[in-house]
Amino acid sequence: MRFRAENITASASSNPRLGLEVTNRCNSACIHCFVGTGSGASAQIPTEVAKDILLEGYFAAYRHLHITGGEPLLYNAIFEILDYALDLGYETMLVNTNGLLLTGRICRTLADYPGLSVTISLEGTALLHERFRGTRSHKQVLTGLENAIAAGLDVIVFTTAAKSLLPELPEFADFLVSRFPGIKYLTLIRLVTAEGRTSRLEEEFLNPGDFLGLANMVALINLYGLRTRLLNDPLINVVSRKLGMPWTPRSSDLDLEGSLMVGADLSVRSSHAGRHNYENYAPGSIAKILVSDQYRQASAPDSQICPACGYVELCRASGLFRPAKWHLPGKHDSSYCKNVLDLLGR
Repeated sequence: MRFRAENITASASSNPRLGLEVTNRCNSACIHCFVGTGSGASAQIPTEVAKDILLEGYFAAYRHLHITGGEPLLYNAIFEILDYALDLGYETMLVNTNGLLLTGRICRTLADYPGLSVTISLEGTALLHERFRGTRSHKQVLTGLENAIAAGLDVIVFTTAAKSLLPELPEFADFLVSRFPGIKYLTLIRLVTAEGRTSRLEEEFLNPGDFLGLANMVALINLYGLRTRLLNDPLINVVSRKLGMPWTPRSSDLDLEGSLMVGADLSVRSSHAGRHNYENYAPGSIAKILVSDQYRQASAPDSQICPACGYVELCRASGLFRPAKWHLPGKHDSSYCKNVLDLLGR
C-alpha cells in the first residue's frame, strides 16, 4: 500500500532534519566508518519508497533534509530525489559526500538547487587523510573541493577529530582558509566506534585531556576567522561556557528531538550514528515513531546518571542532556563528560 498524506498526524519539533541514508554503497573503504556494521550487505532505498518517506516527512513538518550514505552520489536516483524534495517544499538539503565524485558538471548541477549544501570529508594532511581513507584519495578530494567552490556550492568540510589531527589542526585550518576561502565552515567529528565493534584506531580516540585541547583550539580557530564547530557534541557547549568562550558555535545533541534517519535497509533510528533503533520504515511509520514512548524516552534528558552529577545544572543549561560517550573500546568507570569537566575544576 502506498503512503497517503491524510494519514499523517504527527509533527517534527523545531527544525530538525529528516535523514535518508539512500545507499550504503561507497567508493571508499574508510577504516573508521560505522556504516554497514551489521551484515555488510549492499542496500539502497528504492526510489518510490524514498519519495514516500519524503512526502510523509513533509506532512510531519520536516523542512530540512539530510541525504547521506555510503556515498550518495552513487545512488542512481539522487537528482530525482532532490528534485522531488524541492518540489515538495523542503527548504534546505544537506548532502554528505566523500568528494571523490565531485566533477565540475555534478557540482554545477548541485549548485542549481536552492538551499542545498554539501559536506566534503577531508582528514587534515595528505598522510593522515590517506591513512583514514585510502591511498591517492587526498588529491582527488582537493579537486572535488575546488570544483564545488568554483560552482558556487555551499561547502562544509567534515574532518574526524582524531588524536593525530590535534597538533596539525591550526595548520590545517590555515590551509583551508588560504586555499578554499569560500568554504562555509569546518566541522569536526569526534572519532567514534560502533556499538560492539572493535576499532583499528584505538590510539586515535580523544581522552578527556585531548578534548580540552580540542575545545581550546576550536575557540582560537573561530577567532582566527574560520567558522569551526563540533558536530553533535554538546560537551563543547559546557566547556566553552565554563571557560568563557562564547564565540565557539553551539553544538546540538545527536538524539535531537524530532530528528529521524531512515537507513538504506529501511531501519529507522534517531540519527545516522544513533544507538536508538525503531521499527523498519513502512507507510505511516514516521508519524507513529515520533509520538511513540520509545522515541520520547530516547530524546528525553537522562534520568539515571546525570541527576547525581554535580555538573548537571551547568550541562543542562548548555544543552548537554545525556552523558557524553567515551567512544573508546572497553568499559569505563565514569562518564566522559564528568572526566573532562573534572580536569577544569569546580
